[in-house]
Amino acid sequence: MNLKLIPFIILLLLLYVNNIFCQKYEDLDKYYGKKDVTLSDYKLKGKIKSFSKTRYDLVGYNRKDSSILETATYYFNPSGFLTFHSDSLYNREREYYTYDGNNRLINIQTILFNPDYSIRNTYKNKFYYIGGLCIKRENYLGDSIASYNTYTYDTINNCIIIKYIDSYDKRTETNTILY
Repeated sequence: MNLKLIPFIILLLLLYVNNIFCQKYEDLDKYYGKKDVTLSDYKLKGKIKSFSKTRYDLVGYNRKDSSILETATYYFNPSGFLTFHSDSLYNREREYYTYDGNNRLINIQTILFNPDYSIRNTYKNKFYYIGGLCIKRENYLGDSIASYNTYTYDTINNCIIIKYIDSYDKRTETNTILY
């Protein structure tokens, strides 16, 4: 093996491991309630009312030979907070976002549709705060509570413990975060 390639291989391995770690952290972040709800979360600026995105399943290098996987539309209020999100094709879902007077997310209602656009399920997420910190997120399936998350913070408002309790599957999970 050529010794000149060793630093290059080590660098590739480090980048690969870093990418895996970052992806897992992002998945954990999204799973536990950090939602993209502001224009800045989507890297947007200005008075944007909505935006749409389309994802394609590419066949070769030509978009004409591709099929659409998903289209999504996002609507924002004048303060720049997400109020409505709609996905089509495979997901077929609509999400409605509600905020309190301090622009804190307090409710997300999700409606999932069957292929014939009849309603398959409705989900609600309710958020509870003390000051500016979310301490609890309840997840409802229909009118029944399905699961909930509780959040514990240290003295400088870093989230240090996230506890997840699932009433249907009768399981619990505790995540401890070190800074």
